[in-house]
Amino acid sequence: MGTAICDWLRASPVFDSATVPIDALPADWRLEVRVERLYADTRDPKAPLAVLAMGFRLLNARSPVLETAFEATCEAGVPASSPSADAIAKAWSAALSQTLGELEADLGQRVSS
Repeated sequence: MGTAICDWLRASPVFDSATVPIDALPADWRLEVRVERLYADTRDPKAPLAVLAMGFRLLNARSPVLETAFEATCEAGVPASSPSADAIAKAWSAALSQTLGELEADLGQRVSS
């Protein structure tokens, strides 16, 4: 998931560049991400829902002590076409896109690269 988030941020206009921790280079910002909820609600097999909630914390790496510049939880629930594993996985992918879109919009208002 870290690579998908990094790819999204690279393509967004919010930052000049993005790298995953293994490739860590000196940076102005550090984004911490946690998955808070990831599940499929299949109680109604005719209306399965893929749910993803992620917590984000943006830290200002330019400050002497890492200061929190932004913190949010973004959540998406996406209907799946069926309760099959493939359909749920596709819905989770759509939920990730929605969640990252929400993050990008929020970051764009708070951060300049």
